[in-house]
Amino acid sequence: MVTGQSVRARSWLDGPPANLPALAGSEALGSSAQISLDGRATQCAAYRTRDGVNSVLRHFRALAEKQTQPETPYLEAVQPGGATLVWVDSGNQRRGVIIEEDVRGGARYTLLWGPPPSSTPGQQRPTLPLGLTPPSGCDVVSSALSAHGGTSLLAATGEPSSVARRFVGPLRQAGFTLDTELPETPRRVAFSFRSPTHAGLLVAAAGRGGQVRVSLSIQPALR
Repeated sequence: MVTGQSVRARSWLDGPPANLPALAGSEALGSSAQISLDGRATQCAAYRTRDGVNSVLRHFRALAEKQTQPETPYLEAVQPGGATLVWVDSGNQRRGVIIEEDVRGGARYTLLWGPPPSSTPGQQRPTLPLGLTPPSGCDVVSSALSAHGGTSLLAATGEPSSVARRFVGPLRQAGFTLDTELPETPRRVAFSFRSPTHAGLLVAAAGRGGQVRVSLSIQPALR
């Protein structure tokens, strides 16, 4: 009895902060862990829910809108089968969520929480998963990384198709091959890619003022 209470208490203490609650009815997938968010150590915890990706996205988008100020908007990247949100709350703490489809139905999502981004000179800048080099003219805005992959949000100028093509060379140099090219429109281009050990998805979508927002996600390949 005492052991069980101790485990429950430790799980609660290690879990997300009060203003970043998991969805009701979610199943925790292991204990909390640590990743790198924009070069800083950040806690994370993964969950599974019966709700679909779009439902989970709407929930956390509403939370991000509620917790952020107009001068510090949240960052959002939506791609087929998933999405990433990153924001800084009213207490100047970084929050985020990475959402993806669950092969068994519903969705998996990872909550992120940690210190705010730093403007200190020499502070490590956000990088790409697996140490990939950003193409010329593409600036990394935010990254949530682990030793096995992660997700990065980038900004560039131009057309979505031309920006997406800038990534093909660096990905091939890193050992990836294009797996599936998804239908493209003037405002959105997406393609998947794969190596023997990892699989990824890139989405380039038109934003405001000629800006293109890019989402790059790389995860270990399913075996």
